[in-house]
Amino acid sequence: MKALTTMQAAYWVGRQSEAPLGGVSAHLYAEFNGCDLDVERLRQAVTALYLHHPMLRLRITVDGQQTIDACGPRHCLHIDDFRHTDAPEAANALDAKRRQKSSQKLPLEQGIPCDISLSLLPEGHSRLHVDLDMIAGDAMGFRVLMEDLAQFYHHCPAAPDNDGVPYFDYLDRRHADTELHQRRTRAQAWWRERLAQLPPAPHLLRAPERCQSDRLALQLSAAEAQALADAAKAHRVTLSSLFLALFAITVGHGWNLRRFRLNVPLFHQDAEGIEGIIGDFSNLVLLGVELNPAENLPAFCRRLMDHLAELLAHADYPGVSVMRDLSRLHGSMQPSPVVFTAGFGIRGKALFSDQVTRTFGPLDWVISQGPQVALDAQVAHANGGILINWDLRLDAFPDRLPQRLFATYSALLQQAARHPDSFRRPLAQLLSQCLPETQAPVRQLLHRLLARVAPGVRLRDDDDITALPAPEAALLALLGVLNKYLPVTLTPQDLAAHPTPAMLAALICERDPNAAKGAQMLLKGLAPQA
Repeated sequence: MKALTTMQAAYWVGRQSEAPLGGVSAHLYAEFNGCDLDVERLRQAVTALYLHHPMLRLRITVDGQQTIDACGPRHCLHIDDFRHTDAPEAANALDAKRRQKSSQKLPLEQGIPCDISLSLLPEGHSRLHVDLDMIAGDAMGFRVLMEDLAQFYHHCPAAPDNDGVPYFDYLDRRHADTELHQRRTRAQAWWRERLAQLPPAPHLLRAPERCQSDRLALQLSAAEAQALADAAKAHRVTLSSLFLALFAITVGHGWNLRRFRLNVPLFHQDAEGIEGIIGDFSNLVLLGVELNPAENLPAFCRRLMDHLAELLAHADYPGVSVMRDLSRLHGSMQPSPVVFTAGFGIRGKALFSDQVTRTFGPLDWVISQGPQVALDAQVAHANGGILINWDLRLDAFPDRLPQRLFATYSALLQQAARHPDSFRRPLAQLLSQCLPETQAPVRQLLHRLLARVAPGVRLRDDDDITALPAPEAALLALLGVLNKYLPVTLTPQDLAAHPTPAMLAALICERDPNAAKGAQMLLKGLAPQA
């Protein structure tokens, strides 16, 4: 019997919490669409999986300790037979099963942190459903689970010789590691010196109600993934930093923030001797983000990665402990509800090996859930390209906002893939080009007013306003009109830092989410310049 780790304890407390976004389990659920599976072989493989990985039989005791149950009748493959139902009825049953499992709380008190079931469908088709509570195994542990399940399906091994728990042995080694304790003490001091300077987390945009978890997903093709990899390499940034930077730009736009923090999970940072073990080896760092609209994308990527490298050097002090220290400093709980995970560095590159997808079929659905998390974004190689997956608590967002933000993130990625030259444009301009539908009225208003300041001069979105043959007084008059009729406060310094109509429109919309509506009203009363 062992005490829960810092991360496990946070998950355990969070699933019982009544705080906003609390009361849910931290778990990862996936579905694979297959064909012609041998049910008996799969049944034997699942039994072998439970025998070989003790953490799949993890039980949490009433006093919050973790122990391992003996393998019993509940540790098996569960089967739902829909082979003789018509197509609409089968589809409804699968949809109901997905909804139930996407938000379920596995009964850890009964020694069941893992749920594996098979839905049998007409014409030999099937759907494999796998759910793992993250107290028992992290995202890399889920990958181990699937790899071993595929291996055992093809070559079922004999029962293991001993009853040891490799994960508990790992915890014992860490507890006895005096050098680790020293590094942790140094990292704790480093973090505490910087707590007061940490930016705020993106705030919840709506008071969470009944838990409504869902996902938004985009599968990039092999060509698109290669184009992004080539562009990142050409600008000497990593693929992970590119996806992280564009995500940070999207969050800044969605929450109207220049400074904020993100949770960045870490997996298997000290991987020696733990390969193939299912357990919670995760950690997280609190990444402070500061957006500079005039900075270009490569510079932002490098700044982010330099900062992340500094955080990783002090990750021996757990991120959950940093969050607790931060809450004590501010006198209230300081959550970090937005998470970003890049899985590009995993061994074998793809999220699941060819053997997994050949055996069980392609990944059809994956969703994670966790207490205090409103948006968990993940990117990883999958299905020959790159899978972008956003796991959401829809009840924490105004209607349709997550879809609009996801569309913005997708547009930024497509812009980077198709137009590598856009990397050198300022971030504000890069974003504005991906939001034409929201910023078009503001740009149109700017063009109309600028035509009055400099009659006869035709402007494009990327032209420099400050280079026009217009007196300084006229430009100040332009700012005065904008400040009078739009609820923003623009200064000559703002104009100097955002000198094009596209950049200035992006700044106006960033400061006032309703600027487009105000611009449309002004345009109705503003006659076109002859």
